[in-house]
Amino acid sequence: MTISLEFEECIKDSPKFRDLVHQSEVDVVDLESQIDRMVKHCSVMVDSGKVYNNACKGFIGSVNDVGYASTDDAFVQGTLKRFTSTMSELSSFHTMLFDQAQRSVRTQLNNFLREEVKPTKDLKKTFDKVSDDYLSSLNKHAAANKLKPNEVEDTNSVLTSSRNCFRSVAMDYVYQINMLHKKKKFQSVDKILSYMHALFTFFHQGYDLLKDLEPYMKSVSGQLEEMCKRNEESRKSMIVEQERHQSMTGDSGMYMTCVNNAIVIEGHLFKRASNAFKTWNRRWFTIKDNKLFYQKKKDDLTVVVDDIRLCTVRLTEETERRFCFEVVLPGKSFLLQAESDDARTAWIKAIQSSIGAAFKDTMEETNSQQIMSLPVNKILTPVSTAASLSRTSSSSSSNSNLSNETTLNKKETKSGENTNPTSFLEEGANNVMSKIYQVPGNKTCADCGKAEPRWASISLGITLCIECSGCHRSLGVHISKVRSLTLDQWEPEVVKVMLKLGNSRVNEIYTANATSDDQIKPGSSNDSRLAFIQAKYVDRKFAMPLPKALGPQPAYHGATGRRLTRWTVSKRKRTRPSPNRSPNRPRSPKPAVQIHIEPVDGGGGDAVSSQGEDETDDRDDIIVFGHSVASDGKEYEETEICKLENLHPDLLLYRATEAANLPVMLLAKCNKAKVNWMNDADEGKTALMQAAIVGSVPACEFMLANGAKIETFDWKKRTALHYAALHNHTSVACQLLKRRMDLNAVDEDGKSALDIAVDEANADIVTLIRLKKMSDEMKEDNSSTSQTDALVTDVFRDFSQRTFPNLHSPDPSDANQKFNILGATLLTPETRQTTSTDDSASSAGSVSSEKKTLHLMSDEEPNVESTV
Repeated sequence: MTISLEFEECIKDSPKFRDLVHQSEVDVVDLESQIDRMVKHCSVMVDSGKVYNNACKGFIGSVNDVGYASTDDAFVQGTLKRFTSTMSELSSFHTMLFDQAQRSVRTQLNNFLREEVKPTKDLKKTFDKVSDDYLSSLNKHAAANKLKPNEVEDTNSVLTSSRNCFRSVAMDYVYQINMLHKKKKFQSVDKILSYMHALFTFFHQGYDLLKDLEPYMKSVSGQLEEMCKRNEESRKSMIVEQERHQSMTGDSGMYMTCVNNAIVIEGHLFKRASNAFKTWNRRWFTIKDNKLFYQKKKDDLTVVVDDIRLCTVRLTEETERRFCFEVVLPGKSFLLQAESDDARTAWIKAIQSSIGAAFKDTMEETNSQQIMSLPVNKILTPVSTAASLSRTSSSSSSNSNLSNETTLNKKETKSGENTNPTSFLEEGANNVMSKIYQVPGNKTCADCGKAEPRWASISLGITLCIECSGCHRSLGVHISKVRSLTLDQWEPEVVKVMLKLGNSRVNEIYTANATSDDQIKPGSSNDSRLAFIQAKYVDRKFAMPLPKALGPQPAYHGATGRRLTRWTVSKRKRTRPSPNRSPNRPRSPKPAVQIHIEPVDGGGGDAVSSQGEDETDDRDDIIVFGHSVASDGKEYEETEICKLENLHPDLLLYRATEAANLPVMLLAKCNKAKVNWMNDADEGKTALMQAAIVGSVPACEFMLANGAKIETFDWKKRTALHYAALHNHTSVACQLLKRRMDLNAVDEDGKSALDIAVDEANADIVTLIRLKKMSDEMKEDNSSTSQTDALVTDVFRDFSQRTFPNLHSPDPSDANQKFNILGATLLTPETRQTTSTDDSASSAGSVSSEKKTLHLMSDEEPNVESTV
């Protein structure tokens, strides 16, 4: 309420005036209280804002630290840097807002209280005092005795003076109060208006700043969505890899990595101390740069062997501890302990391999071709190494304590034979690397094209350079299993898989749709290399899809009235080669896509029609995955013909395994075929079971390398081992028994694989299964010895070597045959004209139905005689 005091009432000094003055004084007190409370809250707001701003600055600093710490991620570092810059500007806007609030509200209102309200209250005190004096003068004047003229005159003069003073002070007080009431409206509104201008400026600047940032935030959101998708895919991949690693058994505790193009072997071992107490300590051992050293912490390195060429390794049974071996140096030795017997064997082989590699590097540096031509066992054998050290060391009994494998190698050297045809460093024609290099495309890296690759992916059948092999390792073993061509042991069945595939055939599948811009080169960066390899093998971005072979394309439909309705997979059978053909004569490569016409089920007439013949009868086109006649005189037959609508990657993998056709199997796998798919139309059998039925060791190894479960049961509760025993395929049974499996599993008839082998009178399979069971039982009872394990290993190695007795005799057809998978031009039907002339000459009548065969892939499998 606004109270207005008038000067006339002030002169009158009426009760109304006194009442108005009192009300005005109450209003002034209330005004002072309200403004004071407003100032206090404003002070709290400003102080709290400063605290908030300081907290924001701390938060911005911590975000900045996260960005600076992400030096390996440009996206995170750049995004956080941009966001922190924006937040810093917003923080500065907050600082300006709080300063404006302090200046416009708190400071100005404090000035108003000090300059307007306080003087009014001071003037009130003066007014009250003068008013009291005036009233006292009136009372004295009224009480003066008229008989005393001097007293009357004095009181009159005092009253006149008091009245004048009261009126003067009263009028000043009225003026002050009136002005205060008028200013209070202006002051409060004016100060809040100034604060509202500050708020407007703050939010407007913030809006403009964030509006400019909006496109960048949308871009970041899109990238985050892609990252979430990739993270989800990575999560699923890691779950699969985690499950795979959790299901893996027999970890030797020794690991091989590649650092700066060099092989590093490392793992945990127990080392016996040289002190009086002979304590055992667990340390992390590493073989790197021809040195053997161990460490407890990252930078705490202790070199055990400064030059690995000066040491040898041997088994030892001198301690009560198990799994011990000894590293012997001139004048001293070190006793080490592995976690298991397999781990000890792996470490011994790794140290021997490193010794051989060190000698080989030295020989390459000196360009001594004579020394380089020596067999690797003359360099690696611990006997020869120990003999060279016997003059300076006291370990004269080292030769007698070597493993059985070393003893066997000595016997082989004496007899002039080598029962380990895949020794990983042998020179000459028997070298595994030389053998693998004969496969088309294998002399260069399958991904970047670098010459002389020294690594391979056994699950894909390709050779790799050391840079690409590191990228393959990062994909996980469920995508690619990497091995060294020079440092690892190569089983015959794994070598055969490599010979069946090769870089040229695999790249025809995995890079069918790749352009020259998509490819990488030997000098490509690691990021681009990893991106290409992941797109090629994980995302299958460039892979050949099955619809490319099945779509209604004119290239596959040459004549009117023909249609694609069925498909099959061909498999090769051996025939006698032409006696007039020289074995060394090179074979001309055949086109991989051929079309020919042959009679179907009683049809007569010519087997081959001319290209210009008018063909209007109803004919079915059959897609045949594989050659019908090879250039080397080896014929192909076909598996069961299936309807085209039933074609899917899982069934194609199943049929390709039945035909032991590895390139077709790889094509199906590339199209996301499930390796453990069960065929409901064939009693729930898997592709691994089909490999066991047809007895194809390469097909079986390919399935196992790509994650096929060995203990899967079909509807008859049989495993792949049951079928290997049922069909008397000793090589496949030997291959399966190398893995960990339940040998006591029985089928619906209550028969185990051993029972079936006994019924089939297959002594080899019976021996292998019983030997495997004996070894497993001894390990469970902790009664297994290194001699027993070596015996089992030797027996299984012997059976594996008997599987491929001619592994060192290259089949020229494997190396010289050209494999083009899809995408070739349509050829005239001339393929089987010579082979079907006699049959067509003896036939009569017209052709009622013909089969058109589209050959998409080819492969060779020895000794596959059975058909479906």
